Amino acid sequence: MVSGVVMGSIYGMMPLALNQGQFNTDQIGVLMAAIILGGMVVQPIISKLSVMMSKTLLLAMMCLVGVFAMGMTYLSNDYVVLIIALALLGMSSFALYPIAITLACDHVNASYIVAITQVMLLSYSVGSAMGPLGAGMFMSQASNGIMNFFFVVLLATAVYMLFASLRRKSHIVLN
Repeated sequence: MVSGVVMGSIYGMMPLALNQGQFNTDQIGVLMAAIILGGMVVQPIISKLSVMMSKTLLLAMMCLVGVFAMGMTYLSNDYVVLIIALALLGMSSFALYPIAITLACDHVNASYIVAITQVMLLSYSVGSAMGPLGAGMFMSQASNGIMNFFFVVLLATAVYMLFASLRRKSHIVLN
C-alpha cells in the first residue's frame, strides 16, 4: 500500500507541488524525468540486492534513501540539488513495489502467486487513491508539504520495516 501512496502522490500531486514552488513547465518536466530516471536506474541494483539480503531490510533501506532525499530538499533550495533529491526519491519509490511483491511471494506455493499479486495490486491501487488525498492535506499546510508528506510516510515505513527485519535471523547472505 505504501508504494501506491507514494507513487500516486508523485504522479498526481508532485507536478502541482512543483508548480506552486514557482518552477516553470520546462523545469517541472526535468524534475519529473529525474524521478522516473532514478526509478529506472535502481531496478538492476534492487534485483541484485534482493538476493543478497533480507527483503524487509532492503525495503527499510530504500525508504531511508527517500527520507535522505527529502532531507536534502530541507537543506538546500538549489535546483540541481532538487534534481538529485528527486532522482533519489524515484529510486526509493520505484523500488518499493517490486521488493514488496517478491517478499509476499517468497516461500509461497506457486499456485497462490497469482492470488497474492492480485491482493498486492489491489493494495497498491488503494494506496494510489489515498496518497494524493494525504499529500493534498500536507500541501495545504506548508509550502513544502509534499516533501513533508514523503518524509513522514517513508520514515514511518522504514521504522516499521527495520523492526520487522529484526525478527528475521539472517539479513545478508555471504557467498
